[in-house]
Amino acid sequence: MMIVDDRIAIVGSNNINDRSFLGDRDSELAIVTVDTDEIAIPVNKDAIYSVGNAVHNLRVRLWKEHLGITDVEDESMIDPITAADIMHQVACKNTEIFETVFGCIPSNRLRVWDDFMAARKENTIHESS
Repeated sequence: MMIVDDRIAIVGSNNINDRSFLGDRDSELAIVTVDTDEIAIPVNKDAIYSVGNAVHNLRVRLWKEHLGITDVEDESMIDPITAADIMHQVACKNTEIFETVFGCIPSNRLRVWDDFMAARKENTIHESS
């Protein structure tokens, strides 16, 4: 799925493999929706931008679902810039939790080779028993 500027949505099954490309074994299907039923939304908290009503609502519902926002009155996902900031904060927190729990390598916190080597010594996941 791809949503572009809350105006165009592409939804479908597009696998990249020889079965799909040869055209005689598997088939793929995708739809493109160009939404011309426009509404105005705030972007970056103050600018007003015209978007497609159905495609915009699809993005808002999907992002709310992915973030676990169940309040239908919550408007935090309407502005895509603000929503992207919220998504980024959640992703950073999830990364921090994942790295703390699993001690994984590679890691966002390892920026130089010495840090990587020190973390590798502390991490026993890579060692065989």
